[in-house]
Amino acid sequence: MSVELALSEVNEKLSVMMKKYEHIVVVGDDGRHLLDVYDHYDIESVYSTLEIVSDPMLMSEVKTGIRQYESGEVVSIDPTELFEIS
Repeated sequence: MSVELALSEVNEKLSVMMKKYEHIVVVGDDGRHLLDVYDHYDIESVYSTLEIVSDPMLMSEVKTGIRQYESGEVVSIDPTELFEIS
């Protein structure tokens, strides 16, 4: 969800608006789009995704894992079973 607001409306209320409008605020003035303001967690998520997709070796491993999952080669396990002590 996003909302368009005048620049004057943003000056005092930005942090409140970020919470109210769920991490994105579109700032405009006189009908012009000036900027988008995103929550820092959203930006960190984008950077993490870009880091992953820009690493050819890691993407190769991801694609291999997806193919193995789709072909049934991969078996799901409960991670708590890995660390059970007899």
